[in-house]
Amino acid sequence: MNKVIGLIYQMTDYSKFNKLPGNRKVLLRRKAKILKSINEIGYIRNPIVVNEKYEIVDGQGRFEALKELGLPIEYVIAENTGLKECVGLNLGQTNWKPLDYVESYAEQGVESYIRFLECLGAHHGISLQILYGIATNTVNVGGAGTKCLKNGELEFGEEWRKRIEPTLDMLESLSEELKYIKGEQRIIWTALAWCLNNTDCDPKRLHSVMQSKYPLFHPVVNTDMFLNELSDIYNKNLSAKSCIYFNTEYKQALKSNR
Repeated sequence: MNKVIGLIYQMTDYSKFNKLPGNRKVLLRRKAKILKSINEIGYIRNPIVVNEKYEIVDGQGRFEALKELGLPIEYVIAENTGLKECVGLNLGQTNWKPLDYVESYAEQGVESYIRFLECLGAHHGISLQILYGIATNTVNVGGAGTKCLKNGELEFGEEWRKRIEPTLDMLESLSEELKYIKGEQRIIWTALAWCLNNTDCDPKRLHSVMQSKYPLFHPVVNTDMFLNELSDIYNKNLSAKSCIYFNTEYKQALKSNR
């Protein structure tokens, strides 16, 4: 025996539907892929899911494609659903990237994420992971940083932003040179930021060294290797008193923070 377990509605009043606050943006390539599929093989009925406020919980890409084509929107209403359910539905599809989470928390009004997103937008040459590493004074940040961003645990006060702005500006001024150093860019950027913020190195000398001596660096595979090479190049022709051994200082700092 067949049972009626829900109703599928249809309308062409696109203004009735709303973006779910905190949901990620629809990527142009995702929308283009759906449009191509509809144009080539037709639209296979697959209703979008909305809540009682007509906020789209699942099917943003389909909605945007159908709207562009002027086709009716088929939908089902799932009451009392929101962002949590939206994320859950997407886990089996295109997983949320760290930036999706940052944009989501920012849209929900979380101040630390708003500042972080503004800072990221102001420094186009710096990736999200690199910015997180510099902000948290962490070299080669990886999974732990991503987990923090996803869980809403990011702390990024205005004083943090002011503190790292000079470092970000300097690194951006070296972006052309740094990209020619092969290997892990995340290590290069976050390690340089750590040296600037945690040692007595001369920022002008460090800038000059990276600007003129970048061809001397071997492909970067780990933090130890990069900091040792950086020390060798930075210390050349300096007196013993002025030399800085970045890897030694970095390891000592790690021990003291345990």
